[in-house]
Amino acid sequence: MKLPARPIVDYFDKLDFLQKLQIDGGLEATKRFFSKGSLRVYRGEGLSSFSNLSVKGLSFYHYDFGIAYPRVGVVFPLFMYQVIIAADRVLALVHFPFNMPEEAMSMAGIGELLEKETEYIDMLLTGFKPQEFIKNQVIPNTFNGLVRTTAVEEAYKAIADLFKSWYMALAENIDNENTKEEREQFDNWVRDFKEAFYREDYGFKATQRYLGRDWAIKVFEEYLFKLR
Repeated sequence: MKLPARPIVDYFDKLDFLQKLQIDGGLEATKRFFSKGSLRVYRGEGLSSFSNLSVKGLSFYHYDFGIAYPRVGVVFPLFMYQVIIAADRVLALVHFPFNMPEEAMSMAGIGELLEKETEYIDMLLTGFKPQEFIKNQVIPNTFNGLVRTTAVEEAYKAIADLFKSWYMALAENIDNENTKEEREQFDNWVRDFKEAFYREDYGFKATQRYLGRDWAIKVFEEYLFKLR
């Protein structure tokens, strides 16, 4: 399995609107036998957190996962990506989870964000649909599918570029006025979405398998999904 020369977080490090946070408790990096894991967390104006996990499982599995949340009180879609490298295939996924996907289409910057995605469609060998348990909770988009093993770094760059476009759209919606009921509905949905993704997606299981249950639980519950 050939891995990219640079980790995906290198591309996020170059974004001047992000500030890298110090991670306590030895969670920033870990090793277990021949597997490695790392965690990188950022903050920015209007951004509650942007957490990034990378897992190298022995010599035949690699997993990147990142999720970004708008600051408390802002009703806006989340940003989420996954890159899975195994054997001779690479799966790259980007999602914009939201409790009202159809209504999100009228939000400032969302149309431009989805248009930006079309610049990278040619990179995909075949498209993928969202997993069943999230399919009605994400804005329909196009950058989801298999990419060539030689195009992983290009996929990383595309994901970083889409994150930048998402952040610009977030900035346009920071001062939106939402009712107390709308904020409560969004907050409740975010909580339920995080718990469902944690439970249903393979990412936690893979991380636990290669890097141990203790490290995986702390990373997922304290940083990625903030369940504690």
